Amino acid sequence: MFLTKTVRVFFAFLVMLGRARLDTNISSSSYLDSFTKLRKLVQSRLEAANKIPPKYYHFQIPIRLNYEPLQIIFVDEVSQTIMVSSSITLVWLDPVVSWDPRNYSGIDTIEMDSSSFWAPNIYIPKTSDSSVKLLTLNEKVQVSNRSTVSTLIPIITTTLCNLDLTFFPFDKHSCTMIFVESDMYNLTYLDLPPKDISFYFGTNAAWILVGYTCVTQPSHYTPTFTYIVCSIEMTRRRAFYVVNLIGPMAMTSAMTLVVFWLPAKAGEKMTFAVSMFLASSVFYNYILEIMPRSMESPPRLNLLLIFNGILIMLATAATTFVLRRYEHQKETEQAEVSEPSTKSRTLDQKQGESKKNRLFYSRRCNSVSPEPVEQVNLSQLNLLQGELLGPEQPEVTKKQYRTGQWSYAKLDMMFFVLMSALTLIVWILVFFL
Repeated sequence: MFLTKTVRVFFAFLVMLGRARLDTNISSSSYLDSFTKLRKLVQSRLEAANKIPPKYYHFQIPIRLNYEPLQIIFVDEVSQTIMVSSSITLVWLDPVVSWDPRNYSGIDTIEMDSSSFWAPNIYIPKTSDSSVKLLTLNEKVQVSNRSTVSTLIPIITTTLCNLDLTFFPFDKHSCTMIFVESDMYNLTYLDLPPKDISFYFGTNAAWILVGYTCVTQPSHYTPTFTYIVCSIEMTRRRAFYVVNLIGPMAMTSAMTLVVFWLPAKAGEKMTFAVSMFLASSVFYNYILEIMPRSMESPPRLNLLLIFNGILIMLATAATTFVLRRYEHQKETEQAEVSEPSTKSRTLDQKQGESKKNRLFYSRRCNSVSPEPVEQVNLSQLNLLQGELLGPEQPEVTKKQYRTGQWSYAKLDMMFFVLMSALTLIVWILVFFL
């Protein structure tokens, strides 16, 4: 009894499964038939319409466009161009194609050949590549039951862009792209949520795509029409230039100032200055390879390069002046050291002569008069000694001469302070003003 019941349940399950498969086959067959029937209907209507342009309709045909940049491929500072990979969604209305989805198994969208439809001609005026001045549609377009035709167009454009390199490498740029319908139909911007497919594209090693905005602008021609202006915001990746360009330039400026801290006694001040000049010359050749070549708006960093060269020249000239003062001061000190010994020898000779004269004078006085003339003789001898020795040179004048002139050490410190202040002012003017 139990076995018979189990068999009945099993056979009932098989019957239900067979019916479900039959219903699925019938539904799939009806869906395919509906799709084929709908496709033939739309195709026959399109052939009858023969690509009628919108201007022959009694109402305005809206044409909408959505633009989304995906990746910055290349930026050329010399030719002032930017190459961008983008996706464009183009949507327009074709009154010929419309149907009721209830009559075609709920189908509300089908895919058709784009060659069967009239399509707007989108013109990109600012592109430098003549092959992409007009957008080329894909082979297939999506058609909805509400007469809407849409297509997604991947495109790579090379667009003219005015690049202001004044603040290189901290520069930011805004490049514009313009989309115009060549037959002067009204073109409006289609605001769609971001497709978020830029994640699958590689990033540029030198540039960052910050964002973009698109607006609809009216023309100033007659008859008036509307077009779309899209602005692409991008900034340069500055880490490479800070490490390999600005950092070495700052170290070069700092090392140039070190020449004023070297002692003149070492004899290496001029050698160090010349070595810094040669090292800077080699470094400038490397800088020319990575600096953008634009004379319309040259970077302020060029001023810093020129200033570094001038700083080295001024440091060399100041070092030469300090060394000359050092040699002069050295000769003066040697002369002052040798002067006391010469003066002491001269004084001994004069004292010896004065003793002889004193003895001769005393003998002469004794021979003439036997009276004591000790007090008179002393005064006369002192007067005679003063005439023989002559007046001594005052030491105050020499000390005043030595203190009136700056020593080479003070000159080094003065030049170091002046050059440091000048360097700081130039760096602030270049990067912060």
